[in-house]
Amino acid sequence: MASTRKFNVGDPIVLLIRNNPCAYRVVETTVTKVGRRYAYVSMDGRLAAFDIETGYEATDYSYPAIIFTKDGYEDHLTRTQVIRTLYHSHGIRIDARRKFCTETLVRILNAAEEDPS
Repeated sequence: MASTRKFNVGDPIVLLIRNNPCAYRVVETTVTKVGRRYAYVSMDGRLAAFDIETGYEATDYSYPAIIFTKDGYEDHLTRTQVIRTLYHSHGIRIDARRKFCTETLVRILNAAEEDPS
């Protein structure tokens, strides 16, 4: 049976290491270890565990870092830009808990930017 894992050892990934909700740094690295529930990455001199399903760091004491594949990070940047444009240019607020795919958000933006005439 073929592996359906999202992450494999040695895969290049992108980390968003957050210092607070608005400030973060981007680090490109590789996956060090993969378990059933967590992917592990060497981060700041320690081995950090990331939930494979959500991408969030398993931590209780700070803002969690987020792990992305390279394609997933590009999608994250696109989503962030589209959501900001919808809010700042058109006054449309997208609730973060609603799981719209990026293509749906782009369609909403295109519809909002069409000329009403």
